[in-house]
Amino acid sequence: MADSYHQDRAKAPALRDRRLERERQARQEAERIAEDATRRLYREQVKLETILEVTRLANASDSLEDTTTQGLQQLAAHTVWRRAHALYRDPAGQLRRIADLNLPAPDDEVEPTPAGRVLLESACGIESQLGLASQHPNRPERCCICSIYVHGHCYGLIEAFADTPDIDPDLSREVIEGIAQALGHVYKREHDRRVIEHMAYFDSLTGLGNRALFFDRLEFALRRARRADQCVAVLALNIDRFRDINDMVGKQAGDQLLITLAQGLQGVIRETDTAARIGGDEFVVVFDGIDSSEDVEGLCQRVLKALHHRYSMHVADEFEPRLSAGVAVFPGDAPNAEALTRCAETALQRSKTEGGARLTVFDPALAERSARRRELEQEVRAAVGNGELIPWFQPIVALPGGRIIGAEALLRWQRPGAPGPDQFVPILEELGLMLEVGDQVLHTAMQQAADWRAAGHQFERISVNVSPVQLKRDHFLTVLDQALANTALPADCVCLEVTENVYLEGDSSIRNRIAAISERGVHIALDDFGTGYSALGYLQWLRLDTLKIDKSFVQPLGQDPYYTNLVRSIIGLAQALDLQVTAEGIEHPEAASMLAAMGCTYCQGYYFGRAMPADALTPLLHKRL
Repeated sequence: MADSYHQDRAKAPALRDRRLERERQARQEAERIAEDATRRLYREQVKLETILEVTRLANASDSLEDTTTQGLQQLAAHTVWRRAHALYRDPAGQLRRIADLNLPAPDDEVEPTPAGRVLLESACGIESQLGLASQHPNRPERCCICSIYVHGHCYGLIEAFADTPDIDPDLSREVIEGIAQALGHVYKREHDRRVIEHMAYFDSLTGLGNRALFFDRLEFALRRARRADQCVAVLALNIDRFRDINDMVGKQAGDQLLITLAQGLQGVIRETDTAARIGGDEFVVVFDGIDSSEDVEGLCQRVLKALHHRYSMHVADEFEPRLSAGVAVFPGDAPNAEALTRCAETALQRSKTEGGARLTVFDPALAERSARRRELEQEVRAAVGNGELIPWFQPIVALPGGRIIGAEALLRWQRPGAPGPDQFVPILEELGLMLEVGDQVLHTAMQQAADWRAAGHQFERISVNVSPVQLKRDHFLTVLDQALANTALPADCVCLEVTENVYLEGDSSIRNRIAAISERGVHIALDDFGTGYSALGYLQWLRLDTLKIDKSFVQPLGQDPYYTNLVRSIIGLAQALDLQVTAEGIEHPEAASMLAAMGCTYCQGYYFGRAMPADALTPLLHKRL
């Protein structure tokens, strides 16, 4: 018993020490747990206060710069990352430093670190990286990077830098990610604002300003010009026959041409000027701060020349677009932006009516002509809607003998005092109404020819003029087939008259369409031969049946030996190519006799009869003229 007692007393200190050690360890663990909990609580408190403060600033301010600066200051106050900057990526994808903290201003283009570039291009949302950045002047090696990411889109980047190691990287990561999330809504709001502003003021296809931006810049230029006693010019320009170009090469190629033209404009105008696209193919330029109106025309000519040189090198080989332009100058031509623009557009319209590919400087007489032009356009639209444009018929006479064998359908406007076709036909084409009117005339003329034949008249040919606009459509062949079927008129009684322009535009589809027309048995006549380019080479492969000698060559017959020899040569050429010949503009019997002696096949002109309604021509069909 004694021995056992002594052994227990000997073990007691060891047991007590172990118990005390366990208690000490338990207290230390409790203290550690309490310290960790306190540290976590402090970290959460710091993180929440920081993020709440940045969120409050983001909700209270629309300033991207101020809110970002406050966010970077919060980051520096609670982490080791004392230096930082934030990059904003605009809707065009361009980066700019929106705010910085304790960093020198960049000397060159803003570029993120390689790790930052990876985050900008990633699609994984908010993500931060801690580590080392590549060596860079005036930038520490240790860095923390976080993307500013909202709803699947990266709007920017925060890059922070430190000179000392981070003792609490988890806190740093959570704080910078929280700040990035709070800033993300400000960045998204700024991004959306810029997108909406761009949509409101810029053309989506070309990137140039639109009508709203143009008038905003023009108003500003006019206010400055009034104070400085300077001039402001507005240049309006567009591409001649752009609709035809679209038909020839397709809308996508036409859009690319507009883009090329817009880029050229931006490259040739001065930095103080503004270029805008205000319509389909209509562009305008505001020339700001011009000392004298005498400088305007030379400035415009230089711009147009440089512009033509730029874009002519980037278009398809089969056509060469040409520019028409008009310019007006403040204060001489108009006192305000809207009137000045109208004056420039009026001058542009004058350039187009004079053949295009030219610059017209506005003068007051143009305004009156432009007003009359607008009135005429409205009247033409009304005439089409009211059915006032109908075909009249001019006799076609066979030589020799003078027998009426057919007629040419000529469009006339059935209204007292109405203008002639030389005035309203170009308007029909520009307004896009020639398709509708041309198809109606073709069907009406063929039906009238069928009616004459059904009544027993020896009517051999009805000639109808066909516009290049009609021939650009595959639908024209359908219209022709329907007219042949509906009227039961033999195809060889129909002659479609075309001008040289349809061949010289370089559109192979038109040539193929004419070949398809000829294969149906319909005759093809080349109208106004001799007045255009008259390239003899294409007569060898065109599907032609008839050459029509223009009246400007026929009317001097018997008075000028030059024209007599010229007409004789044309008739000889046609005979050599096995083509028939129709001479236009016969006004006296001597000319008819001379043409018959030269071997001319058919004649038209006032001597035989003017264009007349169908019922007026009917009694003449059995007579010799």
